[in-house]
Amino acid sequence: MDYKILILCVTLCANLCTAEEATISYISPPQTKNPDESVTFNCTVSKPKDAIVVWMKDTKTLTLDTLLAFRDPRLSIVYDEAASTYSLRIQNLTTQDTGKYRCQINLDLSTTVGKEIDLQVTRPPVILDSTETNFRVKEGEAVTLSCSADGFPRPEITWRRNNEELMPTRGFNYKGANLTILQVKKEDRGHYVCEASNGIGNKVSKLVLLEVSFGPVLSAKRPKIGQKEGYEAKMTCISTSYPPASISFLHKGKELNNNEHYQIEYLSSVNEITEAILTLKEVKKHHYGEYECKAKNALGDAKTTLELFEQELPNEIFSSLRQSSGHRFIGFHHIYAAICTIIYFRIFN
Repeated sequence: MDYKILILCVTLCANLCTAEEATISYISPPQTKNPDESVTFNCTVSKPKDAIVVWMKDTKTLTLDTLLAFRDPRLSIVYDEAASTYSLRIQNLTTQDTGKYRCQINLDLSTTVGKEIDLQVTRPPVILDSTETNFRVKEGEAVTLSCSADGFPRPEITWRRNNEELMPTRGFNYKGANLTILQVKKEDRGHYVCEASNGIGNKVSKLVLLEVSFGPVLSAKRPKIGQKEGYEAKMTCISTSYPPASISFLHKGKELNNNEHYQIEYLSSVNEITEAILTLKEVKKHHYGEYECKAKNALGDAKTTLELFEQELPNEIFSSLRQSSGHRFIGFHHIYAAICTIIYFRIFN
């Protein structure tokens, strides 16, 4: 028989026999602990006298038999000879201690026997920075708002409208971290709140803004306004749109601009509403009639009509009498005129 083969067989037999003698009969079950608590891992072994027992975390060696591999006041190792048990204790746990711990019998440089145990240190929920906080879609499109959170136990994620507004029921799908709106309407725009909780510490939240682009919706504040010649008159149209629409006024087909006769002001609010106010500084005969208000943005346009009609009494509700001196005043006759104007509107409008 070839001596090389004989030597190989003897070596393999020796290794197998040694491996059979090395066993781990008990290891602690998986552990879940809170920060600052302590944990003890027990490992009961049967091994040859010269075999070494080590504790490892992931790939890092923590102990060699009854010695620490490095100094750490939180770690200690105790060997119970009678029970043949190696006990690893870790105090003042932190989230960094989470991982796999392995009790391992080193028989030689290449032969080991080991078992692993998982340690999880609880972590309060954290919403990750990767969570997008701004979404923009066109009306009618679908959108999915996503929220990513970390922690242990795994955080549960819920969604709600900001300021406790009710979530729409139509076309909304809730699947954990994702909130899908199948067909976005302009009423869906605004802030949504992503909340994460796992029973550890307080729940955390993050605002997510949904911007919905839509064409203008236009209306007149008062479609018909009466005023006496020589007085000031104001007409207002209101546009709701995103992005904001450009608004213009036309009279008899001609676009109006700021000049000595007209003044146009724009008042915008945070909820995509723009008020356009056309002021006629001193009404003349040719100013009476229909006015057209137009609004336009990249997604569409809209228009509405307003009417300025002549009346015998001055409309003190919307304007002030211009005196020859250039000053304005309110007297008894103005109050009387205002009351008459209200009665007039009640009867004829």
